[in-house]
Amino acid sequence: MDSCSVNSIPSGSVLHDGKYCNVIQECGFQGTNHLRIVEWDDQLNREEFNNSIQYDEYTRPMYQGIFKIHNGYFLANDNSHLPLIKFDDSLQVRWSINLKDSLTATDGWPYWWCEDSLTGDLYGTGNYGYPNSSQCFTRELSLIKMDSVGNVIFKRTYPGIFQNSINGYLYDFGIPDYVKIVNNEIHVSGGAMQFYPGNTNLFGSKVFFAKFDLDGNLLSLSFMGNKSAYSWVLNDGLGYYIIREETLSEYSMTLSKMQVYHKADIDAEPVLLFEDPNALPQMSWQLYKPIMTEQGILILTDRSNNQSLGAKLIMYDTSTNSIAWQKNYVLDIDSSTVNISSSMGDMGYLVELPDLGFAFCGSVMTNNTVYPWYIRTDACGDEVYNGCTISGVSELVESTSLKLFPNPAVNEINIQLSTSDNWNVRVFNSNGQLVSMEKINQSNFIQLNFQNLNTGLYIVQAMNSAGRVYSEMVVKE
Repeated sequence: MDSCSVNSIPSGSVLHDGKYCNVIQECGFQGTNHLRIVEWDDQLNREEFNNSIQYDEYTRPMYQGIFKIHNGYFLANDNSHLPLIKFDDSLQVRWSINLKDSLTATDGWPYWWCEDSLTGDLYGTGNYGYPNSSQCFTRELSLIKMDSVGNVIFKRTYPGIFQNSINGYLYDFGIPDYVKIVNNEIHVSGGAMQFYPGNTNLFGSKVFFAKFDLDGNLLSLSFMGNKSAYSWVLNDGLGYYIIREETLSEYSMTLSKMQVYHKADIDAEPVLLFEDPNALPQMSWQLYKPIMTEQGILILTDRSNNQSLGAKLIMYDTSTNSIAWQKNYVLDIDSSTVNISSSMGDMGYLVELPDLGFAFCGSVMTNNTVYPWYIRTDACGDEVYNGCTISGVSELVESTSLKLFPNPAVNEINIQLSTSDNWNVRVFNSNGQLVSMEKINQSNFIQLNFQNLNTGLYIVQAMNSAGRVYSEMVVKE
């Protein structure tokens, strides 16, 4: 694994002018973070696209992804420390706001968003957690509406709507994962967790469908599903597809089956189109948000185990209601330096490419260090690229005249930087572990003590105040 890629995390993908683009979050140190947009050409060579966006408060990446709107792009998140960002059609920042200045602790933080293409208004849905008399904790649905320049128009929560008694149960948790404007209505869907009244043990889950008018007034609420499942809802303009990985037994989260349902509209009864216990025979760590493609619905799921970090793509043909193809992938990493029990973290961001191939990405965390990775396929799902850099280009690290001397080093190393600036300098060993960190202000030179380091190869990284990261190798004798 390329240690030059340390602590840079894909946080969303989108096509822009026919090119595959990633939003990248650089997990900072000394209390800083940076966001960048990078893109790749047809040969998967990386091109820096825009200047970095810096924010000072450190937080792990919690972006839900970037999506196209009618006059630009919008980057959503589910963490109050991160800004919402609207880009223009050239992927330059139009505005950046943090809703923690507009929302109180009981308003609920929105993390799934959509746009009303007629007005440019943005609608976000999330939830707010609070203690409940029947259970220890509950989550109520929230909605927020913003205009096209980021002003909050309304914010609403809906306490108690998931506590309807249905067959003796309470649906106490409502966690949304879909929102869309359809026929001048707000449609929201997600998972509703099912409880026995007075019982703190989770019993099951269903998919909920909630319908609101454009002022946020609840019009209807319905549920579907028989047993616990990972579920996602897609709207292709001809109704709703519901993709589920459902348990075979309510009391066992081991065996599962893949299901596909369809609803002609949000009020229609769901129709089962497909069911197969062999497509997803074992419950995965996660079923990720699918996408509608030229071939059908593409489904991504985590297939990691104790021996490898893996993923699976399933192409579901909506014309024949059958699986067209399915492919497994094992992340190409050096298992000697990465703890295989680590999660593939933040996996997702499926994109269909102009050649009708596909790409998805994510990150691996091990030894408190985060590494990005990418998988690129052709139209049949066969691998084109699998790894942690694209075409050997180090992620978010530029080659430059970072001078280290002496090299090899024995007791100390001198670092000559390109310009006088505020620099954060880090040293990583060959396993990607951070072993030294220093900060200098308005200087272009620093000397580091290498006396206590073990013999071997090290990576020296230097980041300036603009967020540019420069890297060079040094040998410790």
